[in-house]
Amino acid sequence: MAKVTILTTGGTIASRPGAGRMAHGDEVLGTVPGLHEAAEIVHEEFCVVASSQMTPRMMFNLGKRAGEVLSGDVDGVVITHGTDTMEETVYMLDMVVPGPKPVVITGAMRTAEEVGTDGARNLLEAVQVAASPQARSRGAMLVLNDEIHLGRFVAKVHSSNPRAFGSPAQGRAGEVHGSQPVFYVPQSPRKPVPADDIVTDVDLVRLYSGADDRLIKACVAGGARGVVVEVMGKGNVPRGILPGLDECRKAGVPVVMVTRCQAGPVEIGRLEDQFGCINGGEMTGLKARLRLMLALAAAGQDRGPERMRQFFA
Repeated sequence: MAKVTILTTGGTIASRPGAGRMAHGDEVLGTVPGLHEAAEIVHEEFCVVASSQMTPRMMFNLGKRAGEVLSGDVDGVVITHGTDTMEETVYMLDMVVPGPKPVVITGAMRTAEEVGTDGARNLLEAVQVAASPQARSRGAMLVLNDEIHLGRFVAKVHSSNPRAFGSPAQGRAGEVHGSQPVFYVPQSPRKPVPADDIVTDVDLVRLYSGADDRLIKACVAGGARGVVVEVMGKGNVPRGILPGLDECRKAGVPVVMVTRCQAGPVEIGRLEDQFGCINGGEMTGLKARLRLMLALAAAGQDRGPERMRQFFA
């Protein structure tokens, strides 16, 4: 029987009736029929918080702990988590956790007392995925509503529906049929960012019609060490933001650009040449922000455009 460690962090899957009470991990696991038939379970409580209160630092530490667990005698790790920031945490896991063993995140859209509660099924299926040899070398994954999504593509696409997550750039990576995961995409091992820490002072700016440079300049004035800008389409920006990009260049604040669309790459050659902007590739602003946090830490003192681009290639 496969051995799976479950790290619990709180979230809706742990919500219980009465003044916003959250159950501890042992109580959450006790509600899942068949859990101990799916794998040999070891439980560890990492924290008990709503995911709206998760920070990049907590996500990073969670990833480091998952990596430590996976370095031992265990076949996979499952993390229970609230859905509000789940897409960010799973991407942090994808960048931080080394090796081929599965790391799977799951949660619930409905609390335990609601009709049609989904937490127990999601947790069981997450364990089934983590216990499967077919789940190795796929990077961090999110399992919810019978679907398997890769951490680098998944996004929360609905605020309340149980089918709350999708992968606009690729589609789901697989599904859980009965008790068996079935994958639709080939294995693709994670490529961890070699960072022992993160730089959390990174801001995210979304462009809109008529945008000027006030927000970008406010980021620099507020002490941002990096800025991610969600541009229009494939790389278009209002002229009004250009002075702000120049201020970032002069201040040595890296600017990573991604599209504000749900999917697709950007082409920002002229902005790279003029202002040293960095092409963030085909990822969302939320994920580019986390990657920049790790890149800044890994780069050390050498944070020029050429060095920073290596982390987004």
